[in-house]
Amino acid sequence: MNGGTYAFLGDERAVAGLPIRLLIAVVLGIASFALMMNALGGVSADPQSEIRVEVTNAQTMDVSDSDTLELSVSAGDENDISGATVTIEPDTAKGDVVQRTTQSDGSVSITDFQSTANVSLRTDQNRGTFDVDVRPPGNSDLKDEQDESEIVIVTG
Repeated sequence: MNGGTYAFLGDERAVAGLPIRLLIAVVLGIASFALMMNALGGVSADPQSEIRVEVTNAQTMDVSDSDTLELSVSAGDENDISGATVTIEPDTAKGDVVQRTTQSDGSVSITDFQSTANVSLRTDQNRGTFDVDVRPPGNSDLKDEQDESEIVIVTG
């Protein structure tokens, strides 16, 4: 068996380096996986709180009235959030986009919402909606991933 077809059967040199090569491959694989998870924003030691906005007065308004719209923005731990941006935009109703920033107590108040947002309904509608969205302040670890409230507009 010197140099023939079956010479590899007697060669035991490859077995000696195999365990260290496997160990190096496993260590490099784990390190690469950790870097990839970190780059993708993997599991965080400091979980973010979900921010939410609620209509604190009537969620249904008549198109011809002059109601004050009051909203409250808070986080999952019930803390009021100041400096958050609340955006109210027409969905099935017609009107203008209204944007306000929350006060120190997490509240937003829009006097005469119907006039401020130029609210109206189409001629074939007796009900429409405005979507309410909230964006957390830039200096926070809050997130907004779920749909927020809506304001229902009806005709007299």
